[in-house]
Amino acid sequence: MLELTKREIAERLNLPIRTIQLWTDQGIVFPDVRAASGKGIARLYSERNLLEFAMVKILAKDYNIKLTQLQSMFLLLRQDDLGETPSGFKNFYTDPSYGNSKEMLYVMSINASSMGGGNQLIVMTKEKGKDFAGLENLVQPFSKTEAVIGFSILFIGRIKKQAMEMAGVNLDNWANETPEKRSIQSS
Repeated sequence: MLELTKREIAERLNLPIRTIQLWTDQGIVFPDVRAASGKGIARLYSERNLLEFAMVKILAKDYNIKLTQLQSMFLLLRQDDLGETPSGFKNFYTDPSYGNSKEMLYVMSINASSMGGGNQLIVMTKEKGKDFAGLENLVQPFSKTEAVIGFSILFIGRIKKQAMEMAGVNLDNWANETPEKRSIQSS
């Protein structure tokens, strides 16, 4: 497994080291290889973490998604590590069809009071050539609230593909590792 420091990630993604530190401290990305464990012990990140940082960069900088919303989103995407992922989007990081023949929607409500994202509502997947049947029915109860004025819909599979190209990530090696070797952090 590839082990990266925050400096190496920052260089590969053209980000300040402090940004990598902030996104880790805020719980958006958890180091897969080694978490901080005291003064002088560097955190180590995996290729998946590099992909996550690239996705955060795209979502925060290009789509202006708030870091608190990204924290919820990435926690949801990591639930597969905890055995809690709904079957519709298992193996998001390791399945190469996401962004190619399969897509994932992430829907957030937009509240009038904050003019930003409200609740993270729905994650749906679909195969290429099929529509997102039922999306309107799932969103409808939330749209009846006066505070909700709209929705942001993110195509996470496409963003993953863009992030993989940006970071030069190949997750095949990571996908073939056993969970014990990955040392996934779950909190």
